[in-house]
Amino acid sequence: MDVGPWAWGRGLDLGPRFGKTISSDGWERSEARRSRVSALDPPPALPLESSSDQRKIRTWLRQSMFMPTTFLLLGMACPPLFFERTNGTAGMKCNQFHCPVNCQVSEWSDFSACSKECGGGTQGKTRSILTKPKNGGTECDTTLEERPCNTGSCDRDCTLMPWTPWAPCSMACGGGIQERHRKVDIPIRANGKCPDAKHPDRFEMQQCNTQDCVGDEICIARQDLVIALDGSGSLKQEGFDYVKKFALNLTSKYQSVYYGHEDMRIGLVLFGNGEYFDNGTVAAALEVVPITTDLESVETAIQGLQWQRGFTNMMQALQAADNMFAEGRDDAQSAVMVISDGKWTNAYRTTMKATAMKDKGIQIFMAPIAEHMNANLQILRGWASEPWETNFELIPGLTSLVNNEPEFAQKLLVKFCPRAFSPSLKQEEETQTGYLKIHEEGYPADSCATWTDLGTQSSADACMEAVKEKNGLAFAYLEGGRNSGTCYEEGIDVTSEIWADAMNDRVNMSCPGTDGGWVYNAFASTYIMNPTMFGSLFEDE
Repeated sequence: MDVGPWAWGRGLDLGPRFGKTISSDGWERSEARRSRVSALDPPPALPLESSSDQRKIRTWLRQSMFMPTTFLLLGMACPPLFFERTNGTAGMKCNQFHCPVNCQVSEWSDFSACSKECGGGTQGKTRSILTKPKNGGTECDTTLEERPCNTGSCDRDCTLMPWTPWAPCSMACGGGIQERHRKVDIPIRANGKCPDAKHPDRFEMQQCNTQDCVGDEICIARQDLVIALDGSGSLKQEGFDYVKKFALNLTSKYQSVYYGHEDMRIGLVLFGNGEYFDNGTVAAALEVVPITTDLESVETAIQGLQWQRGFTNMMQALQAADNMFAEGRDDAQSAVMVISDGKWTNAYRTTMKATAMKDKGIQIFMAPIAEHMNANLQILRGWASEPWETNFELIPGLTSLVNNEPEFAQKLLVKFCPRAFSPSLKQEEETQTGYLKIHEEGYPADSCATWTDLGTQSSADACMEAVKEKNGLAFAYLEGGRNSGTCYEEGIDVTSEIWADAMNDRVNMSCPGTDGGWVYNAFASTYIMNPTMFGSLFEDE
């Protein structure tokens, strides 16, 4: 048998349906000769090609030139017309390279926060690579983009908060001052500007309680007060006796209980017993009476004080007062009133102690007795709480104190007491309005009086008007707290005798009902109305 050469299965030109063949020696064979032997030969195989996504198989094939005839018994059979590899795999591998994989990325993220608040920063956005490029695929584009931001100047002026409410007046009468402030809300930045704490844009003062003092003012503040008296040698015995007398007059103006509620407590410290010990320490001030509501015991102790003859150990006096405040009340103001001749020793240690006490919220009042202001008194004034105008009072010498003792006692009271008032002026006001307060921090128990809720009213005056419309003569009103403004009509049978008793004594009046009980409420006050003024109106109806 004669066969043609191997030809690639892909691209083999066999002519129009095997019109021509090529022999091994390169000569063309005619179609006639081919057709003579093709009767016994199966149709030649077509070129073959197999493929996949990444690689292909290429096959080889060749054509029979003529078949052996039956009479040629010794002829050789044709070899395989389809190429097979030695391992039995048909065809030969081709296009042996991986297909290219292009890069794929996610969507862009949002821009990040700016890296600077001002002065030029940057912010960026990113995207992630989902599929990395392979086999020569398209490379990934950038995964990070940035842009400038906050390019404005870093200079920023401060922003102030609204004005605070006006502080309580520094004096109950005789002309005091009250203050209000604006605190910084947003501070400055870089070279921004902001007014200081005492600038008119942030600090205002105004006069208040300019009416003249009557002279019968009392203090009913919720206050833990320590009175520190100077018994140093520079006062002499006579001067010390004047100081004791002045302290007695002042103490008598404080009320430990008023409106049925405990308010004032007073403690007593004696200093001026200063002396140095061998170990370098200084004698401690004397803690004469701890803070107590028994103001009579304080007065008795003042009368029994002895002149000490030592130097003015004022720092030790402040320390003794600080020790007493350990037993003080959390809901009461802690304050110390120092009455001295204006002299002192060891300014550094005294300054450190005064500063430490003020940092703890303890109020320091200074009342020096000296002829005129001097450098020592300016230092002493610095130990008083801020503002010094409301916490410092100069008594111009012992002679002035002796001749005007009641006036100076009243002046210190209305200046240093957070809640001082004149009972006589208050009584005139109550007579005109027709109602008065008989109890603070509570209302009648159910066993004392029935009650009716009249809703929320804007003030005690408005509550009284609402009760009057209901023909009532007593009410309780809440100022502050979650139920602020609540008005209750109280079913107390207010008689002329009850009204007269309340006008004469408001210290600790019992509930004018069956058992006289009160229910504690920190924000409630109980009032009665003048039956002479309003009772006749109800009878006419």
